[in-house]
Amino acid sequence: MCRAQLAIGRLRNVGVSVGDYVVRAHAYVAAKMGVFIDQLNTDYRRAYRGQVGAAELAAFAHYQLTQIHPFRNANGRTGRLLMNHVLKSLGQQMILFPKSAG
Repeated sequence: MCRAQLAIGRLRNVGVSVGDYVVRAHAYVAAKMGVFIDQLNTDYRRAYRGQVGAAELAAFAHYQLTQIHPFRNANGRTGRLLMNHVLKSLGQQMILFPKSAG
């Protein structure tokens, strides 16, 4: 099994960059993910009460996950998957992305 396969599903423990942008240091990823998940759960409850729109919550989830960049690879795909999960779980239609979106 190669190193990349061993990292699948695990929070990254190395620095990464996206183009010229260097994302948050890996030492902060676990804490940032904890805060993000707590906020997402709080906002889900608000969405079920009609206080937050599904599209707003889906956009927040995608943005936060990609900003934290918790994985070595596939953060964009994971963000889009999370966004569609939020939409579907709140009774909205999912967004289809072209294969070229990665």
